[in-house]
Amino acid sequence: MTDDDLSYLDDIESLEILKIIERRKRSVHPDRANDLDCMDNVSFRSRYRLNKDTAESLIQMLDDTLSAPSEKNYALSSTEKVLIALRYYATGSFQLVLGDLEKVSQSSASRAINDVSKALASLQPNYIRLPQTGLELRQTISDASLRIRDIVACWPGSTHDSTVFDNSHLRAVLENEVPPEYHLVGDNGYACRSYLLTPFLDPSTPPRNK
Repeated sequence: MTDDDLSYLDDIESLEILKIIERRKRSVHPDRANDLDCMDNVSFRSRYRLNKDTAESLIQMLDDTLSAPSEKNYALSSTEKVLIALRYYATGSFQLVLGDLEKVSQSSASRAINDVSKALASLQPNYIRLPQTGLELRQTISDASLRIRDIVACWPGSTHDSTVFDNSHLRAVLENEVPPEYHLVGDNGYACRSYLLTPFLDPSTPPRNK
């Protein structure tokens, strides 16, 4: 192969790289607004359930996966895909309605949600630790609205509930920081305490049966 041939191949490679860069700079549809730029943090959080800094970090994390080159006019950017998916996760809205809000078709909204969901799932090894050996006991605390407030997941499955609770940070908080008028409700695997109410093991009167 001659020097001229090598130079020709280098020119072709350079052109291909330029084409890829140009495709990655694809246009944004003029009717699409970027809520990260248009909304304050309170308005953004009320619609996406995340603050703007967290959303931007997520976009940066997924950018390489989501911003594959495309020949389509006004193809969705990684930012647009993530915002569409986050809006869907936060509201559970129909994809057609979501597409109208984001100025995209229902099929584009569906693909964006699918792409972002797969990209997030691919990060599972970095952020989710599944049990590797045997069973693990999980102690979960939720509030009256069923929102999870505390999880302990580091004990073998054979450990008694009371042992897990007695060695948890939550017990120290309840005993030293929480006002006495607040209580937890637990099952009979826990010892009854001033801040932890448990069922009567053998209720013998009508009030105890309530």
